[in-house]
Amino acid sequence: MDSDEQNFYYSDSGDVVSEDEDVFCISNSYADEPDCTTLPQQTAYTILREEDVKKRVNNNISQVSTLLSISRGLACHLLCRNNWCPNAVYDQWFANEERPDELPPQQESGEQLCGICFEPFKIEDMVSASCGHPFCAGCWQTYISTSINDGPGCLRLPCPEPKCRAVAGVDMVESMASEDEKQKYYQYLYRSYVECSRSRKWCPAPGCEFAVEFKDAAGCESYDVTCDCDYKFCWKCMQESHRPVDCKTVEKWIKKNSSEVENTNWILAYTKPCPKKRALSDLNQARNQHIDKLAGTQGESLAGVQFVIQAWNQIVECRRVLKWSYAYGYYHMSTEKPGKLEFFGYLQGEAEAALERLHYCAEKEMSRYLTADRPLKDFKDFKSKLGRLTAVTGNYFQNLVLALENNLSEVDDRESSTSGTKN
Repeated sequence: MDSDEQNFYYSDSGDVVSEDEDVFCISNSYADEPDCTTLPQQTAYTILREEDVKKRVNNNISQVSTLLSISRGLACHLLCRNNWCPNAVYDQWFANEERPDELPPQQESGEQLCGICFEPFKIEDMVSASCGHPFCAGCWQTYISTSINDGPGCLRLPCPEPKCRAVAGVDMVESMASEDEKQKYYQYLYRSYVECSRSRKWCPAPGCEFAVEFKDAAGCESYDVTCDCDYKFCWKCMQESHRPVDCKTVEKWIKKNSSEVENTNWILAYTKPCPKKRALSDLNQARNQHIDKLAGTQGESLAGVQFVIQAWNQIVECRRVLKWSYAYGYYHMSTEKPGKLEFFGYLQGEAEAALERLHYCAEKEMSRYLTADRPLKDFKDFKSKLGRLTAVTGNYFQNLVLALENNLSEVDDRESSTSGTKN
């Protein structure tokens, strides 16, 4: 074992730390908080996959179409106009605000001029939307094709007739658009279901196509969301999850790091490169490779080796919290009293030391069991040790987060208590 590895197993006093010693225990005022691997809040949201969005869109269209006895095309249009809220559609419909205009008199036979190209066509070759204004099929196809290729405004494509309030909806697209254009149209349609609502948002992770829906978005300020793609972000600012700092601090920190150079010396002196990109890679490797291999070499079921994934999830989460704790220190600690500065350093240092112990165990010690050609007798001891380190590290970081979110109020409480005793 080299010197760097040995440091993971030493306390600040220089004493060797065993996994069973009380140095891992939490004994401050935050110790009653629940142990966890992701510092969770109560789940109040649902992850929507592509098929979930499609199902909801089609169900809403069918519901409105059936209740109001209207075409699916008109139902779809009304839902788009009312942010996919069926109740809003019903309110406006029965208030007579969404009723379609009366159909104009229809010519039954003969020829008629197209109102776009002004060429004569047989009546049976003319096409109209729900309003009944006829245009030739070629002009309709060009009109719809151009609108779809221009973007999501095609979802509210008006009839070409001046002053007509009717819309060329999904039924017209189905009959007039090419297959590629239909695919684009439906992509716009499904995206509108998410983007038109304040309670739904797309996951901001690159390449992710999942959406998130909150049960009560109006009461949600800053809230951590964990998508099914494993990306964790803040619902309010849509940045990466940033507990224990608030959204304004994150905005200032990002702006400072990207536009100012005068603070380079401070950053170099008080921070270090974040290893979370590597931790994420290790998590994916553990999930995609190590689990199967470990189960095979040690004769365990897949369920029996999930403790490894829990450990790496904890490492990734704690690296994220540790990163933002430095931003907290930059903006809050420069003007604080010495007692708070010392307490901040203590909490941060203890949490980081616990994290390094966990990371070392999950990475270095586990390699022995991955490369073994037969089950090792002490595997159960390793499993117990890694599980214990995972829980303990979660405790340390829970304490750090709660303390910083409460502005290290424990220091103020202690000073007030000491002052009262002296008086």
